[in-house]
Amino acid sequence: MRHKGVVTAAVTTVLALSFVLMAAQGAASTPGVSGTHVSLTKLPSGAGSLAYRSPFTAETLKSASTPKTLCSALPSGDDAAGIYAITISEAFVLDWATGNLTLCAAGVDSVIQAVPSAVAGYGYYGIDSTNVTGTLDLLLLSWGVEGGWYCLNATTSGCASTSYFTLPSTFCSAQPAGYCNPDGVVLARPPTYPSTFCSAQPAGYCNPDGVVLARPDGYYLFGQLAFTYVDIVNKDMVTCTGYATSCMTDKASSAFAGFSPIDIFKEGHKFYVSDNSCTGKVWVGTIYKMKVLYTEGNSLEGIAFHKQTLYVGDDAYCGGVAGILNAKTGVELPTIFTGPVEIIGLDWDLQFTTYSPGAVYLQ
Repeated sequence: MRHKGVVTAAVTTVLALSFVLMAAQGAASTPGVSGTHVSLTKLPSGAGSLAYRSPFTAETLKSASTPKTLCSALPSGDDAAGIYAITISEAFVLDWATGNLTLCAAGVDSVIQAVPSAVAGYGYYGIDSTNVTGTLDLLLLSWGVEGGWYCLNATTSGCASTSYFTLPSTFCSAQPAGYCNPDGVVLARPPTYPSTFCSAQPAGYCNPDGVVLARPDGYYLFGQLAFTYVDIVNKDMVTCTGYATSCMTDKASSAFAGFSPIDIFKEGHKFYVSDNSCTGKVWVGTIYKMKVLYTEGNSLEGIAFHKQTLYVGDDAYCGGVAGILNAKTGVELPTIFTGPVEIIGLDWDLQFTTYSPGAVYLQ
């Protein structure tokens, strides 16, 4: 995956938020909410954009019917990053090279929302969502700019409004590498009440007032933006709150020493993290403690649940053939690849992206 200035193996990120405050800001592009905004020169896009870092060539396809190609290329031939399913044949796709939000639909991938100029640049990896306001809101995160942006009320036409942020400079400079390298990310979801419970209340609905949250995953939701990401360079797990104004290294990070945590998925109150090293571990746990759930012995990346089963992208950079792996049985699903491929994004519909060339598939 990738990180600042060095060849490695993989990247991603996590978020949870209340957008009422940002929605009140109104404008289609609102001021940043944290830190000093970083301006980086955009790297060359397309299949060769990682030539200075990656010893691996683009994938070679063999004749096969599965997985199905949904979109064979991103705009301008850019590299692909995280993916978020809309329907079985449509998905939001994050452009690694620019930070633009694209839509893969009807065989064509096109830009539907440009990244705010203050955080435009390479290294966009993770995407996640929440629906605090009853609409779909997306978080897009980059290690290249050590920050990201929000797409509020996302539709297939774009975002009703956008806002951007950078991670706290004091926190990032204190990291072991001297900077933050956020990869996979997940957002904290707000609690919801079962409709059957609310309709049975004396008033016929719920009217929650004072509240105290007890959450084993350690999220803080009180009107804040909260998210958790993993960092392949600093080998840690980080939770940020208060609209990314405060970040802290989670205790669970000790499990990652000597490995390469790259992507993260949240199911219920548990986090699942993939390992891009040749050990190929999958961890499960909370921000306080992680344990090994599975070991593949190859470089793993994109990770997601599908029909109550955990799947992970096997990049096969340590040998073999890339594909989607059932992390419960260890069985690889049918593949169309013949060698190593970086499977950077994976969603709950088993749609996935390959980094270079940027393409979108359905398993």
